Amino acid sequence: MSGLFITIKNLFYSGDSLSAKVVKNIIYSALLKFISILVSFCLIRVTYDYLRQEDIYGMWLTILSLLSWINFFDIGLGQSLRNRLAEAIALKDTDKGRDYVSTSYVIIGIFVITLLLIYFAITPYINWNKVFNSYVIDSYHLRKLMNLTVFFYLLSFFLSLIKSISFAFQDAVLPSLFGVISNTAFLIILFILYKCNMSGIIILAGVYSGISTAVLAIASIYLFFTKYRDIRPRFKSVKFNYAPDLLSLGIKFFIIQIAALIIFTTDNIVITQVLGPAYVTPYQIAFKLFSIFSMAASIILSPFWSAYTDAYSKGDNRWIIKILKKHMCLMIPLIIGVALTVLFSKQIITIWMGNKIQVPFLLILLIGIYTVMFVWNSIFAYIFNGIGKIRSSLIFSVFAAVINIPISIYLAKQIGVSGVILGNIVSLSFGAVLEPIKFYYIFYSKEKRRILDELFS
Repeated sequence: MSGLFITIKNLFYSGDSLSAKVVKNIIYSALLKFISILVSFCLIRVTYDYLRQEDIYGMWLTILSLLSWINFFDIGLGQSLRNRLAEAIALKDTDKGRDYVSTSYVIIGIFVITLLLIYFAITPYINWNKVFNSYVIDSYHLRKLMNLTVFFYLLSFFLSLIKSISFAFQDAVLPSLFGVISNTAFLIILFILYKCNMSGIIILAGVYSGISTAVLAIASIYLFFTKYRDIRPRFKSVKFNYAPDLLSLGIKFFIIQIAALIIFTTDNIVITQVLGPAYVTPYQIAFKLFSIFSMAASIILSPFWSAYTDAYSKGDNRWIIKILKKHMCLMIPLIIGVALTVLFSKQIITIWMGNKIQVPFLLILLIGIYTVMFVWNSIFAYIFNGIGKIRSSLIFSVFAAVINIPISIYLAKQIGVSGVILGNIVSLSFGAVLEPIKFYYIFYSKEKRRILDELFS
């Protein structure tokens, strides 16, 4: 493990303070993510055993996937705040940073209240059993489950703005810490409940939602009265004239988020509707197996978003180019690791989950290909998100989202559950080709053309 950290340090540390901060975040995030991976793998097994039925476990995964949509209803405000606050920090403008934070919390608060009112107004008319294509839970208890989970999820959604603030300060390790604390506490409590024979999906939802909300609330209070006290939100610092600035960039992030929502979080719903909830479980097990690589990529890439903002604000394009080259070098061990995981996937899943779940090899292979493509796209996405050049990314994302669900449904009907991930691969392929061209144009091309300049702005 120490050898890995030394390799990361040698690869990314260039002697400057910006690189030093990024390297520190990568190393600490790696430690936390390693713990998070162990906890999450244990959590899958404990949750599966706790719920006792594959159909109910598949429904719980689908509910979480559906509720993750809530994270995209901030109109991109979290990402916009991250960029604007990072710029204010780079220019040492504390007052402007505090105004951005205060205004963002008020806007998010308005959205949360609005979404709660809308949800509780329409939920009596929604047949949740039809939505999830399952009747393993009666309609009364399923509605009760959704009400509980949605309420806490929206509350967590409001509190999660602290993560964007931490990223803006290049404290990328803190959001990882929040996740580790939440999942560890959830695992311990769930294991105790399992041993005490106190099972039930409503209890599971209450514990899961309550812990996540409590961790974010405590973290927000602590950080705003210690490390981030200079930008602590205040009512007198709310500047609604900043809202257009936040929302103009935010709306672009929002559209990209919606596109990502369609591509990345509708898989469980497509599988549930086309094939049935039982097929969600092998799909998610296979997906989780390769999540190690996407988590590793996230550990390395996440600290760079605000670092790119900092460097671009100061005109340091050479630093950005140098970091991209180093990220390209990391694609080689990624591909080797994914290939080995594909080859030994059957043995790994048997050791992990036992012989209860059978995962098709074609599904494993396609998820491996998808993982490599996802990381490749993410490398460029973090750069363009950080420097605010996201117009073309928006266009590519919308196009991918439009074709994703029809292709996934068609392929699922033709080749089964593997068709869903193949649909994702097709959708991501356009960005995988066009985003590197965009990078070359922005950072290398000496001859600028008006149409391309507008497209890539």
